[in-house]
Amino acid sequence: NEDEARNRLVRLSILSCPIRAEGLQVVLQSALESCTLDTLSLINIDAKGSRAGRVVGQFLNDLENNDCRICNLELRSNPLGMEGAELVAQGLSKLRGGLKRLDLASCALGDCGGATVLSALTKDDPSSEKTKLVQELYLDDNNLGTESFKKLTRFLIEPLTVLETLSLNDNPKLFSRPDACTETSWNRVLDHWKYGIQQNRSITRLFVENTGLSELLVSNSKSQPANRCRPEHYP
Repeated sequence: NEDEARNRLVRLSILSCPIRAEGLQVVLQSALESCTLDTLSLINIDAKGSRAGRVVGQFLNDLENNDCRICNLELRSNPLGMEGAELVAQGLSKLRGGLKRLDLASCALGDCGGATVLSALTKDDPSSEKTKLVQELYLDDNNLGTESFKKLTRFLIEPLTVLETLSLNDNPKLFSRPDACTETSWNRVLDHWKYGIQQNRSITRLFVENTGLSELLVSNSKSQPANRCRPEHYP
C-alpha cells in the first residue's frame, strides 16, 4: 500500500558525522528491517575506523539472511585499517544480489588490507559471482603495494568481471618495483597487468594519478592523459 511504499528506506547516508559504534549498529539494524536498502553511504564518520568496519562487516554478514540487496557501498574516509578491511571483506562475500559500486578510498587499508578486499572480489566459488558484478571500484589513497597489485590483476582477468571504473589515485607504491624484485621479474608482473587490462574490455575509466603506472602510461600512450586510459590504447 501507499504507506508501506513511503516507509521504504532505499538510501542511508551519514556524512562527516561522528557516531559511536553502538549508535551506528542501532541505525544499521533498523535499516536491515526495511529490506529495501539499496545504497549505504558512511563517509568520514569514525576517527577509529576499525570500529565502523566491525559494525559494517557484521551488517553485511547479516544481509545473508535478509532480502536487502546493497548495490552501492561507500565507506570513503574512514580509517578502517587491516582489521576493518578484513571485516568488510568477510561481509562482501555474504552479499546477496549484485554490488555495483564499492568506494573504499582513503580508508588506510594498507597493502595487505587492499589485497584482502580484492580477494573477496575474486573468490573461486559460484556464490562470488555477485561480487564480480562490481562496475565501479575506488581504492584511492590507501597505500596499496605489490600484494594489492597482484590481486587487482587477477580481478581484471576474471571472466565475469564487468568493471567499468577503476580509481587508484594516490597510491605511489602500487606500481613501483620492490627493492627485492629484479627488473626482469617486475617486467613479468607488469606484463600480467597489461594482459589483464587488454582482456578486460569493460573498463572505460582508469585513474592512476600519483602511482607508478602513471609514468608507464605517459611513455606508452600518446592519445590518452596519464590518469585515464582505455584498454585499446594500452600496449
